[in-house]
Amino acid sequence: MGAKEGIIKFRYDHTRTELPPVFESKVAELEAARSVLHQKKYIGLDSNGMGYGNLSVRIDAHMDSLHTFADCAPSLQGGFLISGSQTAHLTKLTRDHYVLVQAFSLGDFYLQACGAATPSSESLSHAAVYLIDPDVRAIIHIHKPDLWQYMLDHAYPATGAVDYGSMEMAQAVQRLFDEGAFREHRALVMDGHFGGVIGFGSDPQNALQCILDLERVYDLAHRSDSE
Repeated sequence: MGAKEGIIKFRYDHTRTELPPVFESKVAELEAARSVLHQKKYIGLDSNGMGYGNLSVRIDAHMDSLHTFADCAPSLQGGFLISGSQTAHLTKLTRDHYVLVQAFSLGDFYLQACGAATPSSESLSHAAVYLIDPDVRAIIHIHKPDLWQYMLDHAYPATGAVDYGSMEMAQAVQRLFDEGAFREHRALVMDGHFGGVIGFGSDPQNALQCILDLERVYDLAHRSDSE
């Protein structure tokens, strides 16, 4: 079964090739987190067959052995591995389902990528977070409408009513960072993207823990309201 996913709104150049084996350990880190998210249906298909959710991990330009893979390596700026478009419905992903974003420009709304899959429509939203905060090394984007509404109601960092994958989304992330919105919460809610929540951290497990912490806070609040 295939999955429809968001329309890619940015310009990109894509070298369709197999990701080098050197990325296998990073894919394994992502998959350990993704398996939890997929089981919880934070990544998957909605009732209309639309795919939702993705995750990524930063790749440094000086990562060992990358010099032997010039056609599929990050630029000096560094890059990130991200789950590809049309993959949200799959229970388990392999290297063939991930894409390396090698370079990007928010100003030009452009990225360069390589891998067997197509870049996620949310790639530049991830890029914006990586660009503004060097301490962020992994990002998870999930859909959970009740958590999304809770975060909006309780003044979590919010992007405003801007479209997913848009220039305005990238600018909204920059604004939140400049305002110091992430000092308390390493997460944000996407007002204009129903159900969309982003958590980030020092590695995929840390980003996953951010999502699970949000889930716990919501569950406790929901339980209190029900009593």
